[in-house]
Amino acid sequence: MDKIIIIADDLTGAADTAVQFCPFFEDTRLVSYRHWDRTVKPARPAAMQAMAIYTNSRALAADAAHRRLAGVAQGLGDLKGLGIYKKIDSCMRGNMGAECDALLDQLGCAASFITPAFPEMGRTTVGDVHMVHGVPLGQTEIALDPVTPVTESSLTRIVTRQSRHPVGHVGLAHLEGADSRLWEEIERQLQNGVRHIVFDAGNRAHLDRIARSFFSLEHKILPVGSAGLAGSIAKLLDSKPGFTEPAAAIAADGFNLLICGTTSAVTRQQIDELQKTAACEVIQLNPVTLADQSRRLEFSESVCAVQSCLLRTNVSLTIKPQSNNSVARQPTDIEPGAGETAEGLGRFVAQVTAKVKPGHLFLTGGDTADAVLTALGAEGICILGEVVAGVVQGVIAGGRLDRLGVVTKAGAFGQSDTLVAVHEFWQAE
Repeated sequence: MDKIIIIADDLTGAADTAVQFCPFFEDTRLVSYRHWDRTVKPARPAAMQAMAIYTNSRALAADAAHRRLAGVAQGLGDLKGLGIYKKIDSCMRGNMGAECDALLDQLGCAASFITPAFPEMGRTTVGDVHMVHGVPLGQTEIALDPVTPVTESSLTRIVTRQSRHPVGHVGLAHLEGADSRLWEEIERQLQNGVRHIVFDAGNRAHLDRIARSFFSLEHKILPVGSAGLAGSIAKLLDSKPGFTEPAAAIAADGFNLLICGTTSAVTRQQIDELQKTAACEVIQLNPVTLADQSRRLEFSESVCAVQSCLLRTNVSLTIKPQSNNSVARQPTDIEPGAGETAEGLGRFVAQVTAKVKPGHLFLTGGDTADAVLTALGAEGICILGEVVAGVVQGVIAGGRLDRLGVVTKAGAFGQSDTLVAVHEFWQAE
């Protein structure tokens, strides 16, 4: 296998999965579905390549997500020596069923093996119940997600509601038994017409067992999971040429800019911890000002304020909660949607950095990260490695901040000191 394509529904998920393959491929890139086939190429034509394509399909209607994934899959038809990995949210947000259906149809796979567990990030599945740090998924903050809430905890029911194909389940009893027993159970389900098999997984050893099954079965199987399963698959690849850094970051000579568009309480806590240990000004932006392009004066004044602040200290940009926006709003204002806010935030960052270049850029939340990179004219990210688990460092490829160091993180990922670790990593460079 000299190429692997990761297909993810958002940017930060694509990044934390692609980084699992860095030690095994000479060139690891992340790029949008809009121009993956014509802009980001391997550093050397013969280089082994891992590429993560993010499709921005998590918040789409199911039929639209199906069409987008089918289109991406059709574009992969002429690539040789290719492996496919479908990355899904470890909290099951988005259109996982419709997207997997599209890939099964286009790629000719017998079935998908679906394993969202990522034990190192507190995501486990036991008895078909998916949990976040031991709490059933439907009882966590994911149930209140403003764009793609998940109120169900059973993996089988989640997939069944989204897919037109039969769904099966493999529990821990088979994963902890003999290989022959596991393979017999998989074969039995495939013979009964099951096209999606969801797996329990409570630890890394379980993920390793599932990964080995991809290489042991004769069927063409689509692996589907979070960065957790991807890490177990990566370790089994035969070719390990040794990592070669694809691009050097420019020297960091400015203060750091952190863009936190996510509403996750996890990220809010991480910002609070960062402020206890490092100089960092937190500036809350009004989503109405960001999204309403008629508010040019307010927008420009906010840009100037952030530029001034970034000249003297690190800056973290966050979005004001809706309840805090009443002072700045007019009676006729309509609260903008998440997509409009993210797009406005991208424009905002582009204007800030047009005059004040940061030392490093931090992006959390998939929609936020995509909006910022798009506004900057970036073609993608060259993935270099992990700062800590689930937090990815890379180099921006193309655009006005070409070769600037960037770190990405999914909104709900990490411990309370994750941003402290990122800051210390930057300080040590």
